[in-house]
Amino acid sequence: RVTFFLEQPGYVKLTLMSVQGQVIKPLIDRNLEQGSHSLSFQMDTQPSGLYQLVMLTNKGFYTRKIVRLK
Repeated sequence: RVTFFLEQPGYVKLTLMSVQGQVIKPLIDRNLEQGSHSLSFQMDTQPSGLYQLVMLTNKGFYTRKIVRLK
């Protein structure tokens, strides 16, 4: 589960990527309202390893590392 807060409405692109930069799964690619947002997604088909969540908004570019263990 990913939770984030937007201080103002705007465009959000959230992508699950490998640490090598390969897009694994696009999660969000649209305008969202101001406030808290939460998103659940499955990684059942992905092998164990290190991944990145990459979020692009009107205010900047953010990343979060995810460790997947089976």
